[in-house]
Amino acid sequence: MIREQELSAYLNGIEPTDKMAQAQAKNRLDQLVKPLGSLGVLEELAAKLAGIFGSPDYYGRFGFVPASRHGITLPDGSSMDAFMALPLYPGALDGVLGVFREDAAFGGIRDEAVDAYDEAFPPKVKMKLPGQIF
Repeated sequence: MIREQELSAYLNGIEPTDKMAQAQAKNRLDQLVKPLGSLGVLEELAAKLAGIFGSPDYYGRFGFVPASRHGITLPDGSSMDAFMALPLYPGALDGVLGVFREDAAFGGIRDEAVDAYDEAFPPKVKMKLPGQIF
């Protein structure tokens, strides 16, 4: 068993992340995924906001709040508690207003088609393995 002093010494020995290497990796990924700057203002917004549809009780613990608090709504102008946003730095969403529009790739799937697809797999069995927390 590791003692607290050993753990502390180990953790103190971990070097901070290399900011230059991170920037180089991001630049390389940008070149592979899309032409640099091709998304215009969306690239700036992506660096300001994380958005999610999820449980307010769960994601609220991490700073997510209803997106409507930041002036972001669904296409019909409404919002819901599960539509959440997280500014990635203080003031990131000051003056931002907008409408979330889901990509067509995610729309039009009927529940019946999803259920039929799921039926092709064997039933799930909950297993408890050594070292598993839940």
